[in-house]
Amino acid sequence: MEIQVTFCSVLYHHHEQIRLNKFYFEQLNQPYADMAWLITDNTPADQSVALELPNMTLFPGITGDLKPNLQHTLGLNQCLPSVNTRYLIVLDPDFYVVIPDWLPQLLQHMEEHGLAFWGVPWHPSYANKYRYFPCVHFIVIDTERVPVEQLDFRPALTDGREPYWVKLLGLEARYQTPLDTGTLLYERFADRGDYPCELATPVWRNAPETRSFKSKALDWVLPDKLAYLPKRNGYFAKEGFAELGQDIDLDPRWEEFTWQGQPFGFHMRMNIGREGRGKDEEMRRLRHSLARATGIEYA
Repeated sequence: MEIQVTFCSVLYHHHEQIRLNKFYFEQLNQPYADMAWLITDNTPADQSVALELPNMTLFPGITGDLKPNLQHTLGLNQCLPSVNTRYLIVLDPDFYVVIPDWLPQLLQHMEEHGLAFWGVPWHPSYANKYRYFPCVHFIVIDTERVPVEQLDFRPALTDGREPYWVKLLGLEARYQTPLDTGTLLYERFADRGDYPCELATPVWRNAPETRSFKSKALDWVLPDKLAYLPKRNGYFAKEGFAELGQDIDLDPRWEEFTWQGQPFGFHMRMNIGREGRGKDEEMRRLRHSLARATGIEYA
């Protein structure tokens, strides 16, 4: 099959991460190294650094006093008119895929199974995030099945208000917020047979085995979207990279994902608790982990 792909990412102090990401994509998918990358840099101008990489188009950052997540979503949306390939891959700069030839494997899999979407979900430890549909950490979209004009990564709502009954029943921690990037996409396309999707498997080693009677009772009574634990069997796994034979010294804060029973990729989530994390040490560990996972040293 012909490989036609455009990558789309938004940066916020992610310049080192995107350089690494592009390098490892090209090394692991060498026949397809010349794919287009569309990048919005939302880093404040006085803190940004020059970023010039082959096949990369850089868009100006989204500025202004905006609601939470809107800078990210509008940064993705402004790239969409420049997408003219069959496949679009939305990629967080700090999400790394580590298997060789993953691009042709994924696209062949999508073609054979008639998939409109393939990606990773929100980690199931976030009970207030949508489930069973890819999120923008890593999502592949077949634009022959979902035209670019139908894509919109904005939140479903921007005012942050919760229904009165959520607070009344004390369900704030379980309520799936419509404020996240991609929730409008989720509401339009999730669980629709005419837009099939498939997911990588998140790794949740410490998923709670024992919970209070109240928590278990609520999970039993409430619908899946208000349950603390996902109700669909096999949605997450307790075996990750180390258990599958790839002990690469991942930071415990990084989220792991498998595909077809093998390590697929991991997400650093660098903007979570940014101020309390040692960036230099974490980047050293990242380079070390990527080299061990792929057998390729960053140059």
